[in-house]
Amino acid sequence: MSCGLATKQRREAIALARQYGREDIAQQEEQELAILEAYLPEQLSTDDLIQRIDAVIQELGATSDKDLGRVMRVLMPSGARASGWHYRESSSSASVSLAPFPV
Repeated sequence: MSCGLATKQRREAIALARQYGREDIAQQEEQELAILEAYLPEQLSTDDLIQRIDAVIQELGATSDKDLGRVMRVLMPSGARASGWHYRESSSSASVSLAPFPV
């Protein structure tokens, strides 16, 4: 199991424990999460990731949603530290940047 998957599971367990009033379990899971996060690289903020996406869009001269694949192919291996869902959320912003003007 990867650290990323384990942290996701811990976050879900914390939410469920709090939902059912089990603060003791939530605190234990938070301690385990802190240990796991110490081994993961720092994640980019959404704003930083959007800035990187915008820079790649400019660099490639991307102008439409058809170019989104090229943008993501450059961005993913570039070492930008973000989770998969973070990329998906931020790529929505990239789609907005690539969207043509309304007709």
